[in-house]
Amino acid sequence: MSQALLPLHARDVGMRSLCLGFALALLLSHGAEGHQPAQAPSVAGGEPTATLLRGMGSHHHPVSTVSADAQKFFDQGLTLVYAFNHPEAVRSFERAAQLDPQMTMAYWGIALALGSNINSEIDSERERSAYEAVQKDMASAGGVSSESVRRVADHVVSARIAGAKGDAKTEIELLRKGVEREDSLGYDEPPAWYLPTRESLGGALLRNGEYAEAERVFRADLERNRRNGRSLFGLMGALTSQNRPDEAVLVRQEFEKAWRHADTPLRLADL
Repeated sequence: MSQALLPLHARDVGMRSLCLGFALALLLSHGAEGHQPAQAPSVAGGEPTATLLRGMGSHHHPVSTVSADAQKFFDQGLTLVYAFNHPEAVRSFERAAQLDPQMTMAYWGIALALGSNINSEIDSERERSAYEAVQKDMASAGGVSSESVRRVADHVVSARIAGAKGDAKTEIELLRKGVEREDSLGYDEPPAWYLPTRESLGGALLRNGEYAEAERVFRADLERNRRNGRSLFGLMGALTSQNRPDEAVLVRQEFEKAWRHADTPLRLADL
């Protein structure tokens, strides 16, 4: 299938990115101010933890915490995300989590900073780290999400890592398990797992040259999620790859209707 760029609906931008980016712009280069917490190993990487920095402005987003310093580090982390300094933002959120392990928003911040942004798409290892941070967030909040939903996420993230390593067989196997897990979830509005796993499975099959099977998967998703633009895009590619241009043209028309408010390109690699 040609990977010519086609529009992507704003819904998918939101789901594929943990952060669309903000416009504050003051990158840090100064030392610490005021009270300096003792340095300790980083939560994630073994590096020294963050310190409070000068010149970061007065942005404040109140969160539930028993630690005034944890609040300061959370505010600093959020400001650094706005400034697109994501590595330092992660360190600030990690320090907030060290100071108050029950602050769920600190783990949310780690996931936010590790996720995609306007300057950098997320890679598979960062996605895994972001997902693990969210699990800590949910655990500290008392298990907001069910074990079944977490298992869907486990399969999807592990599949993305396998795909990034070129292991298509493992990627497809894990996505099939993710589909089974997703199908076992009870009906809910909005869905407990928002982005249909069949989209990713169909995309993996299509990239692996299994065009007929990809067609079957995309059609199965469209039975559940009518006019799903991502699956229409995949189905169009599967039909084109099987030399069925007349059918592909009809699907393209449906895709273009579904995607008429699009603003970002869609590629096969995005499925």
